[in-house]
This record gives sequence, C-alpha cells and structure tokens, in this order.
Amino acid sequence: MGIVPGAAELRRRAAALPADRYSILGADVSLRTDSDSVRAFFSASYRWFPAGEAREDLDLVALFRNQGATPGASAGDSFLDLSRSRSPENRAFLFLLESLTDRISTSIMLHGAAVSAGGKGIIIAGPTLAGKSTLVLELMKLGHRFLSDDAAPLERSSGRLLPFPRAVGMRKGGASTRLPERGVHELPHKWLVDPVSLGARLPVDSCEPDFLFYLDPGEGEAERDQYPRTFELALADSSQAVEADLVAMGAESVLASDTGPFIVLTARFRPGARPFSGLVEVWRRHRDTILYIDESRPPVRRSDGSPRIVPVEVSRLLLPLVRDVLNRGEAGALMRSHSGKLTSLMVEIAGLLKTVKCFKVTASSPEKTAAAINEIVHGTRRNE
Repeated sequence: MGIVPGAAELRRRAAALPADRYSILGADVSLRTDSDSVRAFFSASYRWFPAGEAREDLDLVALFRNQGATPGASAGDSFLDLSRSRSPENRAFLFLLESLTDRISTSIMLHGAAVSAGGKGIIIAGPTLAGKSTLVLELMKLGHRFLSDDAAPLERSSGRLLPFPRAVGMRKGGASTRLPERGVHELPHKWLVDPVSLGARLPVDSCEPDFLFYLDPGEGEAERDQYPRTFELALADSSQAVEADLVAMGAESVLASDTGPFIVLTARFRPGARPFSGLVEVWRRHRDTILYIDESRPPVRRSDGSPRIVPVEVSRLLLPLVRDVLNRGEAGALMRSHSGKLTSLMVEIAGLLKTVKCFKVTASSPEKTAAAINEIVHGTRRNE
C-alpha cells in the first residue's frame, strides 16, 4: 500500500501535468490527470465551455498510475482514495462531476432539454425515456437553436435560460439510437455526442424562458399505483451498503448485476409505494458511489394522431420538476442554499417560472409533436 495523500499532496504530485481549463456556469475549472479516459471524458463533455478568466474556482485532479503512491482524486480540499475501488475511473468521474455540480450555485438545473426560437426560450421537460432529446432534434430541423440536452439551467438572479451545450448523452441499447459519423465519444454505458455533429449552431445566447412543455408519460399516479415501481441504480463501487438501505426503506426485492462496466441494482417496490423521498435520502448517503438512479418504465405510449397539448398552471408541474432535479443528482449547492427544504426549493422554482407558459404534452410521433410545439411557439396553432 502506498502513502495516502490529502488533496494538497495530490495537487503537488499533479503539478507537472498539463491543465485542461473550462468555464462552466460561472465556475472556472482546472483539470489535471494522468488518465487518458478522464481527460477525454471532460474534453468530449465540455468542449463548448472554454476557459474564462485566469482564475481557478475549482482545481480537479485524478491520478491513477503514480508508482508507490495511492491512486486518488481531489476537488478543492476534498480527497477520494481510489486504491480499493473496483472501478476507479468510473468512481473518479462521479466524484469530479459531483464536486463540479456542487460548486454551481448560481443556476437551477431543471432536468430538461432546451431550445430557442426568435429569442424565446423553450424548455422540454419530463421523466427519463419520455423522448426529450429526440424532440429537441426534431425542433432543430424546424429552425430552433439548440441550448441543452439534459439540463436546462435557469439563472437564479435573472431567471434567464442559459445555454448548456454539454455533449448529448445517448444510452446504449436504445431502439432509435442513430449516431453521426463524427463527434462521438464512447463510454461503457453510453455515447457522448458533440451537439454540433447533430446540427446545433454554437455558440448561442441566453434568453428569457417563454414556454415549458412537460412530456407526460400518459399515466397518472392512480394508474401507476396499480403496478410495482422499479428503479435502476448504477454504482461505481461495492453495493452492499446501498442494497441494505433499499431493503430498509421497503424494497420488495433488490437484484444486483455485476456483468457490465459497473454494478447495477434493480429495486422493486410494491404497488402503491411512493419511494421517491427514500431514494433521495439513499442518494444523499451514497452520492460518492451512485452513478445514476432511473425509474424503469415502458416508453411513452404515442398515438398515431395529433399530440394532446394542454395548458396547465406551473403549480401542477412543481412536484415532478423538483423530483427530477433531485433524481439527477445535480442539486448539492442548490439544496444547501435551501437548508435541505423541498418546499423552499419549490417556491423558488415557481418564482422563476411565474411568467412561463406551461403545457402538458401527451405525445404522438416526434415529428408531429415538434410541429405542434412549433406552432404554439409561433402563435399559429389553432385551438382544437
């Protein structure tokens, strides 16, 4: 076993390495690593976030190959020992990304894609597998400008919708996955695709949010209570403590799969269970291990006819929006600013969206849904 350094010692060991610099939503970041995989991941993800001023808000380090010394990662004054990790690079990805998102406190990152048209900001929100990314690609074909794929940042001070052109993540195994010929970076569980290779015109300016379309899976809580709820948790390290917590919070069964690049737990809850708050607590307790939590549900049922798009008050969407913010694990600094109180966070999001026109969408085909949204944005849709 080599010496176990703290963050300062790790930075000293990395001082001779070249630094990659980024400016991400107000946080100036420096990355030093001896891992080609870690460097390529950040390069692919944050190509469109060039360094800002010459200051460093956050110094990230990941070292794996120094002989006689413990492999580890550091972010500021925080240090993670990677010597016993079964998947050290995945664990480092998670630690560095969590540290980065924890530093972002000036924006609320809604779980949604975003585009703009004629200076109007449009947020496409909804649960996993609802079709947000596909819909954004269809809107881009109609002339909308790409802002973001998986996180729509609202600036807390101004309420403006900020561009966040991080690489588009495409999960492997998707039935409709079509990859461009260039700008693709492969990870064990997904591809990272440069938005420009998908047709985005970058850079793009921030804008006022004018519309929010929430893609409804087509089922209410009453319907969902009729069948078991199943969640998938991907882990960068050992699973015993997470499994025990899932059982303690009421999971009927927890199955572990260790055949892929990382451990995947499948937790099944009885019909009528409401496990969200418990899963949020599990994520908080094991946030240095959990890569993601996704609810396993069938793809959105789409009709062959026109999509159903219904105006709703923002209050009707606050619970799913807050749930998705927390479920994506990008709320560290945000929740600290609200002292961990969900009600306080909901009030702030309601204030940021108070002038936004909100709609629930029961989708048909992506092409028809994009055309209908385009008509609403441009004021040409007829009442049906």
